[in-house]
Parts: sequence; C-alpha cells; structure tokens
Amino acid sequence: MNVGTQRTRGVELGLAASLLERRLDPYAGYAYLNAEITRSNNVVAYGSQRIPLQGKVPALTPRDSASLFAEYDLGGGWRVGGLAQHVGLRYAAPTNASVLPAYTRFDAHVRYANGPWKVRFRVENLFDKRYYASAHGGVDGFNTPGAPRTYGVSVDYQF
Repeated sequence: MNVGTQRTRGVELGLAASLLERRLDPYAGYAYLNAEITRSNNVVAYGSQRIPLQGKVPALTPRDSASLFAEYDLGGGWRVGGLAQHVGLRYAAPTNASVLPAYTRFDAHVRYANGPWKVRFRVENLFDKRYYASAHGGVDGFNTPGAPRTYGVSVDYQF
C-alpha cells in the first residue's frame, strides 16, 4: 500500500569488545526509531471505521530493538556463542489497528575450525519462543509466525 510520505528519526548504538585475553568477544547493539506517516491522503476502511493514515506509525517499525552477541574461544579450534535478540512492539499494518507483540529470541552455536575447515552447529530460537516475525501486504491479520526451534549444521572449506 502506498501510504504517502513518512519520516523516521532515531539512533543506533553498537559496542564491541575483546575480553579475557581476547577469548571472549561480546557485541551489544540498540536501535531507537521514531517513525511517522507525515503526509497521506489514504483513508483505510477497517470494519465499520474509516482510519486516516496520516500521523500513524509505519507498519513493521519497532520503536526499540536490541541484540547481545557473545562468542567464547575454548581453545583447540573450538568456540561457543550465543545471541539474544529483542524486537519491540510493531504494528502489522499502517492503520495501527493490529499489534505484533514484542519478543526476545535466543540462538546458540558451537563451531570448530582446523586449517581450511570449519564446522558449525547452531540452534536458532533455542527456547522455542512463539512470536510473530512479520506481517504481509499491509493487511491486518495476515501475520507470519516466527520459525520454531531450528537446528543446523554447516561445513566450510576455504581454498
């Protein structure tokens, strides 16, 4: 849906470090967005209501999002790591009539490197959190659930 003109203002912060004699590598990030549809002639029918879009928050735009990642070197080519990712409340459509709740998801991995070979085992959505990842077509009610707990293995060879 073409909503007209929108403005997004915000700030993004990131911090990376190398700790414990370069064995622990943490990263933290945070984003704050203040988004608004500033000009729109569109009025959307929602049930018996007619909702003007001007002044609403654009769809799928969380005010707050944050992530925390860390990886630890166990030695001998082994590393373990994890990711915590938070996405704040978002509206499913530009009408702002339907809300996608905030969620926090956790991932973890173990990897081994030996010469040109790397093997990685990962678990995404470690605690099998139920959440909505997105919405489709700017229409309320067509929300996409996030993936359940997922396991994966990758093997890389560099030459």
